[in-house]
Order: sequence, then C-alpha cells, then structure tokens
Amino acid sequence: MEILRKQSSTGDVCLIGIDECTFDKPGNGGLRIKTYISETEAQQDCRHLTSVMLQKHGVYNTGFSGAKIVVAAESQNIDKERLLPFLGDILQDLGGRVYTGCDLNTTLQDMLYLQKFCPYILAALGTAVDPGIATGYGVIGSIQSVIGTRLHDKKFLVHGIGKVGSTVAQALVALGGTVFTYDLVPERATLAGCINVSDRHDWWAIGCDVLVPCSIGGLITSEIAELLQCRYIVGSANLPLDNSTVLDKLIVNDIVFIPEVISSAGAIICDSVEFYHPDSFHQASPSSIYAFVGSVVHKKTDQFLNLRLNASFSSYDEILAELIVAANSEDMIGNLAAIILDFQRLANQNDIVS
Repeated sequence: MEILRKQSSTGDVCLIGIDECTFDKPGNGGLRIKTYISETEAQQDCRHLTSVMLQKHGVYNTGFSGAKIVVAAESQNIDKERLLPFLGDILQDLGGRVYTGCDLNTTLQDMLYLQKFCPYILAALGTAVDPGIATGYGVIGSIQSVIGTRLHDKKFLVHGIGKVGSTVAQALVALGGTVFTYDLVPERATLAGCINVSDRHDWWAIGCDVLVPCSIGGLITSEIAELLQCRYIVGSANLPLDNSTVLDKLIVNDIVFIPEVISSAGAIICDSVEFYHPDSFHQASPSSIYAFVGSVVHKKTDQFLNLRLNASFSSYDEILAELIVAANSEDMIGNLAAIILDFQRLANQNDIVS
C-alpha cells in the first residue's frame, strides 16, 4: 500500500491511499474530510480505510482496487472552494489511477464542484440515483438476510441519521419494524414513525434486535461491546469496531457482526455499473438500481452467514478471503447489473407499448 501526502496552501494535509491500483483496475474510494488529533492518526485512518476499500471491492468483484482520500483539516471551517481544486489537481496528476466520491463531510454538491477540475469522480452525477440511498438499501438487504423479511416484531437502533441512516430508518419503519434513532444532532433523529432516543447517553443499553451503525468509525469500543443489548450489528459505517479485540468480545457475547465490507457496499456497486456500463447506469431507474443493490447485498450476507457456520474457517478474515476468491470466479458485478437493468428497462418499455 502507498500513502501519498500533499499539503494545500491552507495547511490541510491530503492523504491518498492507493492499494494495487492500476490504469486497468483503478482505485476507488470516497473523499473524507475530518479534523484529527494528529497527522499520525490521519495516516492510520487512511491506511485502514484503504484496506477496507480493497476488501470491499474484492468481495463484490467491482473491477476496482482499494483507495481512499483523507483530508486532515486544520479546522472544522474548511475552505472547500480552495481545497477541492487542489484535490482535483492531485487526481489529474494520478491520471485515472484513482476515482473518488462522497464520504464523511463531503456532499454531491462538492463532487459537482470537484468535477470542474478533474473527471475522476464516481457519484452518479447527472442522474437521479443517490449513492447514499443505494448504500441504505444495501444495509436493508443485509439486515433482512440476518433477521428475515418479517420485521413487525423486531426492534432496531439506527445510530447516525445522515443520508444513509435516515434511508435505513425510514425503510425499516415502512417494513413494520420498531425503530429507535440516535444522532449527536438530536433534531436529525426526529423522523416519522421513529423513536428519537438522542437524549440517551447510554444508547448501547437500549434493547434491540439489530444495532445499525451509520455514524462514525470506532463507535463500538471494548467497553460498549460488553454492554450492548442487541443480537446483530449491521450498518454502513466504515471501521465501526474501535479495535481488533472488540470483535472477540462480540463473539463471546453471542452478537453477530456483519462486516461493513459486506453490508455497506451500495455505493461501490453503483460505481461499478457507472464506470463500466455508463449507458446502462444512466438509463436505469433509481428504484431498479436500489432494488438490485439490496438483492446483491442480501445474497452476499447469506453467503457470509453460511461460511460463518463452517468450522473450517477460524476467523472473519478467512471468511472474507473465501468470499473474494468466489467473487473473482464470477462475472464482475457491474456487468451483471448492466444485463439485469437493461432487461428490466426493455421489459418495462414493452409493457408500456403493449
């Protein structure tokens, strides 16, 4: 893995993680802007997130390699009008080895502005598709894999009510679940049909079937893992476990954790279709893309759960490695999506004509 370091004129340190990236198989990962305690912490975050992206792309055979852009901001009031042109120049210099999109503290509006300075962006720009909503549908597919499709007697705690979290919470309500919502900005967690528990400083003590982390990395510490009152953890946040010992504690406490490289794949599935089959992507309806994402992530979660029961695998990493081997023996996900989406679109057109 290679970490490129560039510093803008405003003092913000830009780190570009690249893992096995080539022009034939470019790296793909979102742009994250965050204030860090130190540059060392930012370097570690970039390295870990790049590894997650490499694994995530491998599990779904997207045709991409691992990459991540992390900006260690000098302050929370970052000047994006100066930062984004600087990042555009970096991506231009890489010449197509790295593509980026939205992540923490970046928006589709930011991507539209960045697009003025480089073409190496995958964020469904110019379409009605929202990668954040697609990620939410993937999380729903993963949840239904672990707990079933009948949710009327199930309880969920969604932690972090941004684009993805709100999509997941509202979908779970529509499916009949009881949904608790939590956000550091309490008003965000006030959604129709949901129970806002943002005033609970001990959110981990709320009894639920599924904890859905859609907020920050490192959310679940060793201490919190001991106190959780859930059966499953399925979410969109990258690196939700604070350290390597947390997973061991979850296993001891009989809590099933679905790795985010499986449950949080909606955006990269969209990226695979957009990059390798742009015509199919732009002609497909958002609902058909979201449905495809949900079904694919549901199936991948099924595969993970089945392998988890296999005594020959002693760790989550071994299971993920097996999923990557299996995915590489199949067609690239973007190719499969294009075939299905084109078929559905033509079928719908024929129905309209007839």
